[in-house]
Order: sequence, then C-alpha cells, then structure tokens
Amino acid sequence: MNRIHEAIMQKALELAVKAQGKTQTNPLVGAVLVKDNIIIGKGFHSAFGAPHAEVEAIGDAQKKGFSVQGSSLYVTLEPCVHFGKTPPCTELILNSGISEVFIGMTDPDPKVKGLGLNILKENKIKVEVGVLEKECQKLNQFYIKHRETGLPYVILKVAATLDGKIADSHGGSRWITGDGARCYVHKIRSRMDAILVGINTVIKDNPQLTVRLPGVSAKPLRIVLDSHLRIPLDSKILNDASVSRTMIIMSSCHSGKSGDLSSKIDEIRKKGAQVLPSASCHSRDLKIALKPLLQSLSKDGVMSLMVEGGAETNASFLKEGLVDQIDYFFAPRILGAEGLNSIASLGIDNIQKALSFKDYKFERVGNDLLFEGTL
Repeated sequence: MNRIHEAIMQKALELAVKAQGKTQTNPLVGAVLVKDNIIIGKGFHSAFGAPHAEVEAIGDAQKKGFSVQGSSLYVTLEPCVHFGKTPPCTELILNSGISEVFIGMTDPDPKVKGLGLNILKENKIKVEVGVLEKECQKLNQFYIKHRETGLPYVILKVAATLDGKIADSHGGSRWITGDGARCYVHKIRSRMDAILVGINTVIKDNPQLTVRLPGVSAKPLRIVLDSHLRIPLDSKILNDASVSRTMIIMSSCHSGKSGDLSSKIDEIRKKGAQVLPSASCHSRDLKIALKPLLQSLSKDGVMSLMVEGGAETNASFLKEGLVDQIDYFFAPRILGAEGLNSIASLGIDNIQKALSFKDYKFERVGNDLLFEGTL
C-alpha cells in the first residue's frame, strides 16, 4: 500500500475520532481532499444529523477558494447512497468533479454495502478500497457489530486485585484501583451508549454510573438488571435522573403475579426512571434473558454497552457469549481466598475450554495495569 495514501488516510482517521460519543447510531467518518499533492479540504461527521465528512471536506476546500475538480478524496468509510438526515454523499462526489476516491472500509449497513462503490465506479471515478482498513474497522467496531448482528458491542469492565478479587469478604470495594484507572473508566464511559450493572452492584456500591470528566457532556443510558425490583428508592441512580436516562429491567415473569410491586414502580417512575419488563426470562429463577434484552436495546439505537457488574452479571454475559471485549484493571494488591471473585462460575472444568483472547494488550494506567482483549 502506498505510504502517502496511508499517511493521508491517517489524517482522516484523526479527524473522525474527534466525534467519538456524539454520532449516536451513525458511524465515525473523516475525510481529506487532496489536489496537486496538497491537502485542500478536511472534514468529519461531527454529530448525529450533522453533514457527513465528505460534505464538510468539500465545503472546507471551497471556502478556502480551491476547486475540487480533479481532486482525490480520502474517506474512512464508503460514501452513503441513500437519503437520511442528509443527501447521498455519492451524488455530491459525482457533481463536484472529484476524480478518484480512496476508501478505508466498505459500509456494513445493508442500505450502503458496496452500492456506494458501484455508483462511483459506474461513473468512471477511480476507486481504491482498503487503505488502513484494520484501523478504520477498529474505529467503527461498535457500528460494525450493530449493523452486522443486531446487537451492541459489549465491553466487560472489571477492576480487581492481582488475584482477581473485586471486594473483600465484607463486600468492601472502594477503592481497589487508583485515580488513574477510575479516570480512564470515565473516558471509556464517555464513548459508550449505555452502561449496565446488576442490582447487587447498586445495593452494595450505590454507584452513579455517570461520566464525570471536565468539559465532557456525554450521558450514556444507565441500565440496572433487577429481576425482583429490589432497587432502593434512595439509591443515587434514581435520584439524579436529570444527569442521565435510567432504565430498570425487571423480570417479565412477574407480570400478573406481583401487584404489590405496582406502587414501587410508580415511585421509581416519579423519579424519572423507566421500569421495563424484560423481553423474556428464565422462569425457573426469574433471571433476565440477556440476548433478547440486547436485541431490544440495539433496535433502540444502542450500539455500545459497557457492563460494570459484579461476579454473577459478569459470568452471565460471558457464558452467553455476549462479550466482545474485556477491560480488566489489575491493582497491585492481593486479597487471597477471603476476597470475592470477579467472575462467578462459568462451568468450565478443563483448561482447554478456558476462554481465550485474540487481540490483547497490556497498558499501565496510573498505578494499575489494564489488560484489554477481545474474545
């Protein structure tokens, strides 16, 4: 691959990443226009409903007094072909006189996939696909998972001691990891559409599940799995409804059986939170069926979900094969057998059946160590 093409596509990627957490169900896209070996225009899709990256790059060049006729467009994602919040980008490219288009990756959305490429080629525009493809796919891993599977990309986040304990024998867990790791977690939250915990985490830790970073306004949806609706009415997550939308998922198996819960449901809703029955449940133990829940969230536009649960919630997501990535923060501490495990039983009795990671890395974050890996 031509290194000049890669260098320019890298600039497009750097533009695209500026909109992380702001595009909702749309992908992150950056674009750069080049003519006579000079960058004449740059742009990125800055927010949901805002002009696409190609539109911004062409507009930027024109504002500077450049003609885009005969120029080369570098864009991280295949140009769209359909009318949505904005007109098709392929139409704009054709009308502008751009002569060649370098594309990072094809669009996995069935409404676009391959169609944008074909339209450009049919109109005699030179097209090259796959410039920094892996980097472009990494940038839009949430979007790809959502479009290809109808499920959100799930990150399981764990903060534990070196021996994998998330709390002491009394349930105390504040603070296992240090300030650096906690700040890093807030950065991850700011890029997510939703954060999920189990009811035990709410009862034991009383978390806020918000993004608390200076100058960052991200407000991911907060979800609590609460089969029996045990959530305390004075919990923080119910008493700062203006901070972020909150959804309490109770077991659908309670329907018609627990009229005594109606008053509590009313109280929760008065606080601004939603109370929703799960799409289905495991009737034997009233546990919420996770995959139908994720499918429902995906239909509502949730492309990314961070699970910050306890041992049981963590294990449930892993057993059902719903985790795409683990962010495991290790603190330089050891609790021993008395501590509480970070992951409950997975039913694995053979080392050959152990969950293995594909791409992974280790990174020091403050005084702690982050293991990030994909399953």
